[in-house]
Amino acid sequence: MNLLKKLFKKKNVVKPQVQEDPNSLLESTIKNTLNLIIQSPEIQGLTFKVSSDCDKTSVINDIEFCNEVYVHDSYSWEVANDACVSACKATKDLAYSTCDATRQTCKTGCEAIEATYETCKIACCYGCIWGKTCSCDSLKKDYDNCNNSCNDMSSDCKSGADSMYNGCVDACGYLTMTGGYEFRLMNIKGVGTIQVTNVYDIVAKPGTQNVFSVSMDLNIPQVIANSYYKVWQDPIPAMSGNLPVVANNVTGKATGILTIICDFDNPDKSGYYLQIDSIDITIPTNVFDSNLLFQLVEVYSKEIEYYTGGIVKLDQMLLDMADGMLAKEVEDLLNDILKDYKLLSVDCSSLTK
Repeated sequence: MNLLKKLFKKKNVVKPQVQEDPNSLLESTIKNTLNLIIQSPEIQGLTFKVSSDCDKTSVINDIEFCNEVYVHDSYSWEVANDACVSACKATKDLAYSTCDATRQTCKTGCEAIEATYETCKIACCYGCIWGKTCSCDSLKKDYDNCNNSCNDMSSDCKSGADSMYNGCVDACGYLTMTGGYEFRLMNIKGVGTIQVTNVYDIVAKPGTQNVFSVSMDLNIPQVIANSYYKVWQDPIPAMSGNLPVVANNVTGKATGILTIICDFDNPDKSGYYLQIDSIDITIPTNVFDSNLLFQLVEVYSKEIEYYTGGIVKLDQMLLDMADGMLAKEVEDLLNDILKDYKLLSVDCSSLTK
């Protein structure tokens, strides 16, 4: 770039009130010249950083973003301590089994009373034949009281087990579970292959005869956006990885100002000069595969809207940077060379200083 600058020293510029009709030769020359400059070592090798906070060096064909295009979020919720609750339940179940076993042992004693009662009934029945009076009511009462006592004991035992379980669960408390995501755009490669595919609408600015507006179509054969993701939700292991997304034949737009400059002290430098005043770089915005989102929803409990919200934020940050810093960087790189680069000669001999 320094060699190019040395070829063009400061000019004594006079803007004549003349107009040369732009034609297909001029359009073709602009396109070819811009493509030549874009692919020059001066442009391709010029380094820059996307921000003062990024320590990685970028070139136009490999733009490193550090943490400039990065979104993250986290969430938390309270859940019962399942492990503790399970231990409490196991203790209650064991107590219930003990209560049932004790009741069964108690009932065995009642069976002896029941046998005596049954014998009494048989004896009384035979006694009635011979005119004797007989009653087994007291034995029946003893048997019923025994059964009721066993049942009450079991009920009291299980009631105590329930109270113990409730107290145990209350002491377990709650656990704080966490989750969240990180989405980061690492770099974009391929912008350096940008091409001017068409130059058109060379129109004189109102009130001037030597200043023209120019429109241009752009194309990037292939752009690769490399992104990183990490998603987690306790106690499930985190998912993380890199996702390259490839976009082919990405289109864009640019506009410029074409000026006829006459240098009467050095006629060889008289000619058409161009400055770029806007570049719209269209780069991939869908840096995350939608299949990943559905996979995340299957693994984690969060709804898909939670993750798409983060990706929308990331896309917007990327668009803002592309329309702002990135477009401005490319524009400045080109204009730094174009300001001293004559596209076509012009005959100023018929004009006076």
